[in-house]
Amino acid sequence: LNNVSNVTMVDFAIHDVGCSGLPITGYNNTLSGVSVIRTGCGGVHMSGGDQKLLRRGNNIFGGSKIADWSNWKRTYQPALSWSGVGNTYINNKINNGPHAGVLGGGNDCVFENNELDTLCYETSDSGAFYSGRSWIDRGNIIRGNTFKNVRNTETPHLGSMSVQA
Repeated sequence: LNNVSNVTMVDFAIHDVGCSGLPITGYNNTLSGVSVIRTGCGGVHMSGGDQKLLRRGNNIFGGSKIADWSNWKRTYQPALSWSGVGNTYINNKINNGPHAGVLGGGNDCVFENNELDTLCYETSDSGAFYSGRSWIDRGNIIRGNTFKNVRNTETPHLGSMSVQA
């Protein structure tokens, strides 16, 4: 769903797909009660808003579960990919991924009461919530989230491992 507005999708499942689960970009969209399980690449990509104008996207992704993703492409295919301005990601469960659970950048987004579990187990220099690399990304709120079992379980071959929540 590219460049859509005022779309609400509730209580649906996307399971066993070879690519990513669901991309949605635009304004004033809501995804709730979504189950994305066993994908070849990433889970959900939600983006909206305009960083140059700081115009809010007002998208909401909440009360959803993303599990067992990146079965084909093992890195840089997060459960939740995000970008934009003024979007909310709340009460989601993200578990069992070999690399980052949440990856992206933007402004004034809220990440609240999400549970991230069993992540980064095949990678180094990674994190459950992986963001940054731009001086314009600011004002985001990360509050009340739970991070569990975020660690590499593979034997390092070059140097040491660095995995952060």
